[in-house]
Amino acid sequence: MNVRQFLTAVPAGLLGLAVLLLSAPLVLADPVGTYRVEGGNPDSGGTYQGTVEVTRTGDVYQVEWLIAGQRFSGTALGGAIVNGEFFVGPAHPDDIGLSVGYVSGDSFGIAFYVKEPDGSWTGVWTYRGSRQIAPGRMLLVCRDPALGRDLA
Repeated sequence: MNVRQFLTAVPAGLLGLAVLLLSAPLVLADPVGTYRVEGGNPDSGGTYQGTVEVTRTGDVYQVEWLIAGQRFSGTALGGAIVNGEFFVGPAHPDDIGLSVGYVSGDSFGIAFYVKEPDGSWTGVWTYRGSRQIAPGRMLLVCRDPALGRDLA
């Protein structure tokens, strides 16, 4: 996806986000699980693939990506529809949004993901020093890592 396609898709994505946020909570919205992850790089325009594991620890999520042998560690807040409005706060199984801050080595960044009706999570991310954002997508492969059961 080139920059023009991405910028054209952003308004459509925001409309989709608005519809999603105003709709009823999704079944099995819980973001906890192991995912395949894919997306683009904000600056190079290249793509990446890897895995990410999301666990709930108290009021937050721990998010661990492994991409091309590099580990990215993050902490996230959950987002859900509460009384008809989008609310960001403590982690909860009804969350349909994730706001993530992450680090890798000397770098850090932010990401925001929203649960899609097909069960995937789509979002955008960037990192320190970048002037652009890039799309990202998480595809669930295992709801309960302890079971080791592949869902995709």
